[in-house]
Amino acid sequence: MDKKIELLKMWFDAFIDNENPKEFFIGMADYLNQFDTVPEFDRITNEIHAQYKPLDEKLKSLEGIALKRLKEIYKEVLNYISENKIEDEAVNKNIKECEDWIAGRTAGDGGVVSGLHIELEDTISALYKLPEHKEFALRYIELYKGNPNLVNRYVKSQEVEDFEEYRRELKRKSEIEFWGILSRIGDMLQTIKRGREIYQSMVDEYKKTNSSQISINMLNYSIPVAEWVSIEEGRQRKDLYVFDVKRVRPWLRRIHNHIVTEASKIESETQTDKTVGEEPQIPEKFIVSVNDREIWVNEWLLSRPHAIGKNMEIFEEMRLKPKELVKKSNLSESLRSELGIKNLTKVLYELGFRGEILKTFFSKRGKTGYLYVGDNITTKELEDRGIKIKKLLKELKIADLKNSPV
Repeated sequence: MDKKIELLKMWFDAFIDNENPKEFFIGMADYLNQFDTVPEFDRITNEIHAQYKPLDEKLKSLEGIALKRLKEIYKEVLNYISENKIEDEAVNKNIKECEDWIAGRTAGDGGVVSGLHIELEDTISALYKLPEHKEFALRYIELYKGNPNLVNRYVKSQEVEDFEEYRRELKRKSEIEFWGILSRIGDMLQTIKRGREIYQSMVDEYKKTNSSQISINMLNYSIPVAEWVSIEEGRQRKDLYVFDVKRVRPWLRRIHNHIVTEASKIESETQTDKTVGEEPQIPEKFIVSVNDREIWVNEWLLSRPHAIGKNMEIFEEMRLKPKELVKKSNLSESLRSELGIKNLTKVLYELGFRGEILKTFFSKRGKTGYLYVGDNITTKELEDRGIKIKKLLKELKIADLKNSPV
């Protein structure tokens, strides 16, 4: 391990003080690639990502609660408009916008909760201006304390407030926590490696579906792609933000120091054989099973996907098509839209399929797609394919230790 740490330091020192943007970020990419080639570094970054999972789960839960409440308000308002045969142009226009948000025909950076909330407020505002409907509108309105003639909010919802406040809190934390920094650096690495390809796939998808969410994704992703292309082609720009060396350098110093510190701890654990314990017996078969959204390989817990999210749905779709090459373009429109710029590699990585585990269950993997071999595979088959069984067992044991409750 000492040699691996020294090698990592060498890659880091080679680029970190470089002022040339192209040389700096290409050096950064070479440095970050080392994380995937050394299991100990991979373990550290996985632990960093794992810190965000419970926070994201809470955010998605609050989002679901807020959206449920807004849909209830939408139904109440829609029924009122219908029962009273309201023909007001503003009212009907805004309630139609609400329907588009719920149906997924409209999208925006703020997400469906923010968009639907705004349109509901516009609807209630329009009703409030109509004297005969003012009383109904007041059911949802919050007036200023001390001045009941002024409206503070047209749709007061504690559920929406809780969601928005927690989202702002995570936004603040993402600027300083390792998981936020690592996520931004990872996105930059993907842009460096495959930016043009990712953006073109969005363009192609938009031409097929005319999806407003994909349109938003394209708009957002065009900024980092344009910045990287200008750097790659040697064109000077003074307005760099995503790929601003001075902005990114402190992040990398923090991540590097953390990786080196944690890797030294792992080295100490390895020396005393505390990480993986005794070598397990080699089983005759390796069997994937899913139980209550937990992915298992034999007796080892591989991962616990989010209760809300599409990673599990994508994996289940792959399980239904064993020995069939699956590409992102083969997935349903809703799954592709949910993924955005994230590719199948990252989906499987987050599910625990990495290193020898990924090779075991996916005989083909990469840009051409992923071929899932099936839930049940014999050790003999794996040996014939050149899978390193001892390494596989070690990775499964480490995954189980990380995911199992203490």
